[in-house]
Amino acid sequence: KTNVQIIRNFFFYAFFMTFIFSFGNIKGQEVPVKKDSLDIEQLPFAISEIPSEFSRLSNRLDEISEIIEPDQGIVNNDSIVSEYSIALLSDKQEIIAALPAMNYQRLENLIRAWKNYHSKFGEVQGVLKGRINEMESINNELDAELEQWERLSENLEKRDYPKEFKQDTDSIITILNLKIIDINERADSLLLMQNQQAKFNEFIDDMISILEEEQQAYQSSYLIIDSNPIWSVSDSAASLQNIRTHFKAEFNENYNILKTYLISNKSIVLLQLIFIILLIGGFIFINRIWPTSELSKDSKRELQAGFIIHRPFFSSLLISIIFSVFFYTNRPLVLAEFFVLLMLISSLVLLPGLLTKKIKIPLLLLSVLFIINVIQDFLPYQSLANRMIILLQSVATLFLLFKALQINNEFVLKPRAERFFKSLLKVFGVLMIIAFTSNIIGSVKLASFLISSTIRTLNISVIIVTIVIILNSMMVLLIKGKKAQSIPLYDELKVLIDTRIRPLINWGGFILWIISVLTYFRLLKLFQNFIERLMDTEFLVASVAISIGGIISFFLIAFFTYILVRFVKNIFKDKWVSKSGLPRGSADALSMLIRYTIVAFGIYLALNAIGVEMNKFGFMAGALGVGIGFGLQNVVLNFFAGLILTFERPFHVGDVIE
Repeated sequence: KTNVQIIRNFFFYAFFMTFIFSFGNIKGQEVPVKKDSLDIEQLPFAISEIPSEFSRLSNRLDEISEIIEPDQGIVNNDSIVSEYSIALLSDKQEIIAALPAMNYQRLENLIRAWKNYHSKFGEVQGVLKGRINEMESINNELDAELEQWERLSENLEKRDYPKEFKQDTDSIITILNLKIIDINERADSLLLMQNQQAKFNEFIDDMISILEEEQQAYQSSYLIIDSNPIWSVSDSAASLQNIRTHFKAEFNENYNILKTYLISNKSIVLLQLIFIILLIGGFIFINRIWPTSELSKDSKRELQAGFIIHRPFFSSLLISIIFSVFFYTNRPLVLAEFFVLLMLISSLVLLPGLLTKKIKIPLLLLSVLFIINVIQDFLPYQSLANRMIILLQSVATLFLLFKALQINNEFVLKPRAERFFKSLLKVFGVLMIIAFTSNIIGSVKLASFLISSTIRTLNISVIIVTIVIILNSMMVLLIKGKKAQSIPLYDELKVLIDTRIRPLINWGGFILWIISVLTYFRLLKLFQNFIERLMDTEFLVASVAISIGGIISFFLIAFFTYILVRFVKNIFKDKWVSKSGLPRGSADALSMLIRYTIVAFGIYLALNAIGVEMNKFGFMAGALGVGIGFGLQNVVLNFFAGLILTFERPFHVGDVIE
């Protein structure tokens, strides 16, 4: 029985295996079905669209050909860089050899000139970078196109389509490959230009660093005795010849620097001339609209306005030149001194008529001292002639300061401003005594620095005072015309301008004066570096880095937000707003809306300044909301109820409620 069962199982498995092998053999002999290689899902576009795609690509390749054409400006700049590299390398060697004998003014001139080179060629660096990115973008675009057309070519080869389709596709692939090669070659040439430009900019930066280090070393030697006492110095015939040679060389160098700068900034010079002409025309137009016959002779400010309007040329010249500071970057010292001289001439014409004729002679003497001081920059600082000029300048400036102290509030200053003015004059007097003494004992650098800084500060002070008076007078003219007087609540508007606008102009003039003092006493860079170091100082608070600059910015933003909110609140409290015809309550609602907007924006800026990331503030806001929900319900309800009453205005301030 067991043997029969084994035989039965054997035949069963034999039959099963025979069936399996037979089925596999049949499936193996079947002809595989070939899939359609021209399936629309495998093609970038349909076969019928080949002509239109070919036309589209041809137009695009024409556009690309125009785009990748060499930029003539870049090509010219590349040749200019090559020329300048040779010339500036020679200049650098000469400058480094002459560094020990250079004064501060010449070092400053050279620094500004080399910074102009950096600005001039630095712009091309950005253009080159943009062109390289453009070439890369086009290259990626053509790579994608090439991949599509290669896929199409492969599919056309697998089916019996007309040979013309395959030939056209292959020609397009060839054109794309050639165009990609052209783009890569153009990109390589741009990269070489960029590399050369970067090396040239680095060369200029190195030279600027050398000059700035020498300038700092020059400033650190002010307290050193750098010459013999004045009684042991004499100028021989050879020394006088050296003075003339030195003066001529300095003059020619400044002339060449100025000429190069003006040629590079022809458009700015033209714009300034147009600006002056427009200002003169504006003053003449204002004189016709606001005739000076309507100005009161009992008001000093209105008399000043009438005096200014009759001298449109000098007023417009002064204002236009002060605005030129923002247009002429890295201007040579000789150009800056020429601007100051023009403004001094304008102030000399205007200020005696605006204030008092007693200051005409002191202003004239101060202008002469400025011109002498400019000429003095071209002389060797250790020569006897230069040292005698320093003595005369210190004595003359002391005399001017003494006469200014005797003027009894001719400037109509407040008591606090009057005390500050007198104290400032005394400080300048002490500096002149130090300069006089330093020059005698042999510290010529210190004496020259103090004389130059004091004279130029006094001159720029005169200019700023004149500008502030002109701007305040323009405010007077705005409220004295017939059109202005026809405005409702004219008297309130006049008081508003007098109490709100004039202080802003005065504070702006004071800030400009502070910057000028720091510049002329060569403290501006030190002040800026100190502020930058202070702002970058950080300390950790619970693993959070907070900088001093962030804290200062936080409080400054909060302070200015508070000032702005108070200003808006006071504006809407004025009579000219409340009686201007607006519906009752509209001014209050508008004031509230503006103030809340300012406060919200100020809080956002302040928190960002201190380093609080607003995206992480959501959790704190949620926690604060829970706290408000539990503890401050009545406060929040009253707040929103007040907003509803303010904007819906079911009743107004002044209504009687029974």
